[in-house]
Amino acid sequence: MRGLLLRPALDSDGYAVLSIMAECFLQFRGCYFDFHENSDVASPASTYARKGGVYYILEALDGRIEACAGVKRATPSSVAPATADWELSRFYVRPLLQAAGVGTRLFNVMMAFVLARGGGSVIAWSDTRFTGAHAFYQKHGMQKLDLQRPLHDVSQSLEYAFYKDI
Repeated sequence: MRGLLLRPALDSDGYAVLSIMAECFLQFRGCYFDFHENSDVASPASTYARKGGVYYILEALDGRIEACAGVKRATPSSVAPATADWELSRFYVRPLLQAAGVGTRLFNVMMAFVLARGGGSVIAWSDTRFTGAHAFYQKHGMQKLDLQRPLHDVSQSLEYAFYKDI
């Protein structure tokens, strides 16, 4: 975690964000990466700004992006069948850095962003196969809800909801 620069994403970071996502997806059997299903992060800065949020990057000293995550105002369609004020999304840490405190750094800065805007409730959705992410969210005080939603994507993903009041 040492030596990683935290900064808001630029739209030019889109390719690197998509690359990290693909790397993370490919850790799991039956989980495939499709650019078109994830094209919203091809321009992460403007995408999240339009949604009242921000997308963060953790960048190594050599310029390599090692982790990324966003927080945005929740909309009924983004959190259905649950409700929340904010949504954590597109939260990825390169596999070699997972469980090394990198995700915690991103999580904390996103919670600070939410608090600076009045707080409220936060939701995160996680593919049922991403068990490490589930443990991470619960370790950081998010409650796993008894809700699931299908994504109807190439991987036939089903997601669990994690919720926290701030």
